[in-house]
Amino acid sequence: MKGIIENKEFINEPFLQNMVCIPRPSPDDKIDIILPWNFKNSVFAPYKPDDDYILNKCFEFDWNCSKIQSLLKNADGTTLLRIKAVLRSYYKGMREAFKYYGAIGPNGMVASVGTNVFMEILSNLDNSDSKLIDESLIKMSEADLEFVATNAGTKMKNPQNPDRQLIRFQFMEVWTRIAI
Repeated sequence: MKGIIENKEFINEPFLQNMVCIPRPSPDDKIDIILPWNFKNSVFAPYKPDDDYILNKCFEFDWNCSKIQSLLKNADGTTLLRIKAVLRSYYKGMREAFKYYGAIGPNGMVASVGTNVFMEILSNLDNSDSKLIDESLIKMSEADLEFVATNAGTKMKNPQNPDRQLIRFQFMEVWTRIAI
């Protein structure tokens, strides 16, 4: 290997003769036209904002993938529909919160909420005027158990559902468990 490297000339006369260089243009030759930013001309142009149809499809998907219905197996049909309606009314905010917190600690390329991020959410809620975690209603350790219960035995086992992380439908489920 050493002999091959020593005998090989990388820059030789034919290489130098075939090399073509074009000088860099001077700053005076360049004309910069700065247009004001426009959404339609940006890389975000194909983005479709969420509408009621998309939110409803996402909610139905999350509802069917979650274990909320089995959690409420003792509830009658009317109560289950009322709970579903309440969750649907809060779904947009819940989904936006998941998108934000799921981007903080994703698992690879999958947006997900891990235990640390979830505990951070709960502790941030304690700094607000109304406390979620207190010693009389629910403790931090109980919320952690609900996180584990939500994550255990999920219906969807695939690479898009990482272990010890909550994906979107589980995020809705864990808040339902905490509410119960």
